[in-house]
Amino acid sequence: MDRKKKADGLLAGTVLICLLAAPFKETGLLGGGLFHMAFAASVGGIADLFAVSSLFGKPLGISYRTDIIAKRRDQIVDMARDMVGKELFTEELLEDFLEKNLWAERILAQIEKQEELLLPLLESACRCGILAVDKGKLWKLLLREGKSVIQKENWAGRIAFALYTLKNYEGKQVLAQVLAKEVKGFLQNRFTQTEVRRLYQSAWAKYRDRGWFRGLMESFVEREETENIRLIQEQVWNLADFIVDPRSEVRCALGKSYDSFLKRLTEDKKLQEEINTWVSANLASLLENRKDFFENLWDSHQENAEKFLAGKILDLVKNELGNPEKKERNDKFLLKQCRRHVGWLHEKIAGGVTKALSPYDGRKMASMAKKSVENEVQAIRINGTIIGGMAGLLFYLAVWSGGIF
Repeated sequence: MDRKKKADGLLAGTVLICLLAAPFKETGLLGGGLFHMAFAASVGGIADLFAVSSLFGKPLGISYRTDIIAKRRDQIVDMARDMVGKELFTEELLEDFLEKNLWAERILAQIEKQEELLLPLLESACRCGILAVDKGKLWKLLLREGKSVIQKENWAGRIAFALYTLKNYEGKQVLAQVLAKEVKGFLQNRFTQTEVRRLYQSAWAKYRDRGWFRGLMESFVEREETENIRLIQEQVWNLADFIVDPRSEVRCALGKSYDSFLKRLTEDKKLQEEINTWVSANLASLLENRKDFFENLWDSHQENAEKFLAGKILDLVKNELGNPEKKERNDKFLLKQCRRHVGWLHEKIAGGVTKALSPYDGRKMASMAKKSVENEVQAIRINGTIIGGMAGLLFYLAVWSGGIF
């Protein structure tokens, strides 16, 4: 049997006893005492029933100073906010909690535990950052910086370094033979009889228009065309054979030219300037014409960039937090950063109470309070009935004995 039924039963019983004892209230001590005790208990029980009901509604339709919770909604919300902000979660308690629990190891453990959830969040953040980038402005920035780097670079020096490295390369003989064979194959495959004839006729046509003594040579060149083509092709093929022979004059001449060019490249300032100017101009021109390529590359690799950046950020954080040499520094850094926001966090926690209660009007809050404490407040009614009855009996005994009035 719950408390409400007990309170209702006790009140009903006292009212019934009061009614039954009313005819005998003047007959003697027992009748009078029973009547006054039941009457006082009934008055106390009814008064407490009215008081308890006034918390949650308007008992008997009486609105003046009743329905207390509904009418005091704003005050109750402020009280709840103050209780949470000034008693349960004070700024001092929050700071103490952070000092005792905010360790790099704990954060690292949570990151590793929730890594599968963190990665998609980081990827989304990186995606927002990438989408916010203006490709046109980025291209202009890269182009400007790229041109600046290209113009400042000593390309002649880089070429000289590459040539010098190749000259002192341990496997240069093998490399030279491979390159020579490729050149030989190119000469033999490229300079076929048909190709040589085309070049021969093209060269003679130009010479015939502008060359000296062209009239004297015309009959010979045209008459001996086939033989001349054969001789040219033969010389080209001989050159191909000489190239693969490391002791041939051609190879020796190429080696001397290589050394001579390398020396000029390191000593001739004018040549260096010409090379730097030529390379810079061509690279800058090439770079300017690659905007579409850059934008397509940017778009096609966006998803990979998101995953790459997210992974790198997560790895960086994990490595930083997991470094034992930086433990003390990381702990202090984290605590310092969090302390800055304790006031903000405290305000948000307290404000959360207001936000949580904002959907409820006074009536709904009263209804919720009634459901949660209705059984407990019945003890007030029970106590009121019992104490009222005892007080009524004692008062009657005092009057009957002549001690009062």
